[in-house]
Amino acid sequence: MRCDRTNAVFISWVKTVARAEGIAQALGARDFCIQRLKRMPWFMLPLRYFLQSLDTVAVLRRERPQLIITTNPPIVLPLVVYAFARWPKADLVIDSHTGAFTGKWRPFLFLHRFLSRRALATLVTNETLREQVAAWGASALVLEDRVPELPIVRTEPTNPCFTIVVVNSFARDEPVEEVLAAARGLSGFRFFITGGIPKGLTGLLEQAPSNVTFTGFLPRPDYVAMLSRADAIMVLTTRDLTMLCGAYEAVAVGKPLITSDWPVLRNYFSKGAVYIDNSAESIRRAALEVADQNQRLRDEMRELKSELSHHWNRQFEDFCNHINASLKLNDAAPLNTRHP
Repeated sequence: MRCDRTNAVFISWVKTVARAEGIAQALGARDFCIQRLKRMPWFMLPLRYFLQSLDTVAVLRRERPQLIITTNPPIVLPLVVYAFARWPKADLVIDSHTGAFTGKWRPFLFLHRFLSRRALATLVTNETLREQVAAWGASALVLEDRVPELPIVRTEPTNPCFTIVVVNSFARDEPVEEVLAAARGLSGFRFFITGGIPKGLTGLLEQAPSNVTFTGFLPRPDYVAMLSRADAIMVLTTRDLTMLCGAYEAVAVGKPLITSDWPVLRNYFSKGAVYIDNSAESIRRAALEVADQNQRLRDEMRELKSELSHHWNRQFEDFCNHINASLKLNDAAPLNTRHP
């Protein structure tokens, strides 16, 4: 499943390494993450977008792609690319995450609709969002994240407790306080909560019971090693229609998953998982269940990994077929959809 000669690039303005890398690698595209002024006050955001727009145009002028895939949000990126792509007649594909349809980006859905109608396709992560884009009269395809290839680090357990890694970034939709409350009643468990703590949330350190460790930001090898050592992995969200990178990583390392009971997560991560309502009590019950049923859930997760790999390959083949049927450049070779 590679692009033999079609000149394709994947451009993002946010650090979405797993999804962008997975699609770009399968497509044979070059992957560019363009970021300027990452730590800045909100009122400087227009300057950040302006500088990133200049860098984006510079990449496109240098690469001269025939196919351009962009992340969304921010909607500014596909808008800039659309304006540029009209001149060399490149095809645009918009990779729209759940955040592009909700929250602060919801008022800009009129721009999203305008661009999707003119794009070769809009990629989304679930059927509900596909139906919304299709209702705009635009071409939409479901393509979930690709299960990443992570090295399985064989290490001895570092403590006798049942270890749960909570994959977390301290976003507003992550119920960290509920995790802390649940951990207080689970003395035989050890929780490792990932992610750098923002200054406004440092009070969480004082609230944490003794069996909780905040790891801070970890280098990728250390992070993967921690996932490999874990007995289970927890990834939670209070926002519906959200697919979670940490859940894919749990599949990749074959560890039981505790995740939020939203339909898109229950349907996709249908094995090897326990689903909760994000309350402290449901988290506590899930931890006890995962400890009790650990081997069964591990076996199910291995089955799920194989199933999701085949499922993603079929979705990606549909995407390639859509591109092949729609390419506007006569000298572009069709995408090769052979499975690796």
